[in-house]
Amino acid sequence: MKAGPWFRRFVCGFSIGGLMSLALPLVADDPSGDEKQKQASDAKSSPELPGSEAAFAKILFGNLSAEHMKSLGEMLEKDWKDRPEWGEMAVAILKDDFMRPGTGWWKPSTMRYDWKWLSERFDTNKDGKVEREELPKDIAKADQLFARLDRDGDDELAPADFADSDPMKAQASNRLFDRFDFDSNGRVTQQEIAEFFRRADKDKAEFLTPEDWWLAIDPPAKRRTSGEADVPAMGPSSPSVALRMLMRGEMGWLTTGPQVGDVAPDFTLPKHDGTANVKLSDSFGKRPVVLVFGSFT
Repeated sequence: MKAGPWFRRFVCGFSIGGLMSLALPLVADDPSGDEKQKQASDAKSSPELPGSEAAFAKILFGNLSAEHMKSLGEMLEKDWKDRPEWGEMAVAILKDDFMRPGTGWWKPSTMRYDWKWLSERFDTNKDGKVEREELPKDIAKADQLFARLDRDGDDELAPADFADSDPMKAQASNRLFDRFDFDSNGRVTQQEIAEFFRRADKDKAEFLTPEDWWLAIDPPAKRRTSGEADVPAMGPSSPSVALRMLMRGEMGWLTTGPQVGDVAPDFTLPKHDGTANVKLSDSFGKRPVVLVFGSFT
């Protein structure tokens, strides 16, 4: 059932403080037995509200079911149009849809040099595409660059060549690349491809079957012997745990980071050998700097 007008107006006016207040029962430590009984009594005495209003009442009492969390997440996704980055993650968590490509923070990357940038500079006849002859002749390796950008091979550059690929396909492609890139240098050589074939061809048959290929790409986990400890689960165990972590700053942060084109925040870090400190701003305007952000576990 659709949420009533008062609730939609409330949701559309959400702020950081508003959602954090809404999530306080989830962030707080588990209540004592007496407090749980009081919450249960309050929940029973509260008026029955249809649809998302019922979900709102239950989250205030710290008693939101998985079904209502999903319902609330879907409603927020529809009504909270101007939600910030952390709001995207909160919605994905409520929907229990936050640990796969394309949701929450795992969205396609943004870039400065996209189709809009290219077309404004090189689509001289304004026909919505860039042909090879429209590129300036003084660009080094123009043909090579054009071929790289022409993803569909139709000998012209158009918005489709810059469209985001399917995140699941991109994930599969990256996984395959990692299997071939033995030295993890971001490049796959002929020797590495030959080494992959050698390892996958366990029967020395000089060809690979679908089973050989599958086992080489996705080898089964080694059997655990008795006495080995269980491997801990990766990531939060449930949406409610993930929401607590989000609000506590244990999974990301509630402020938005730098956007494309912004100046990177300044910082000072020691060198790996501890001999000196490096300050980012010391390199501004002097030399190219590449910052790599990632999770290393």
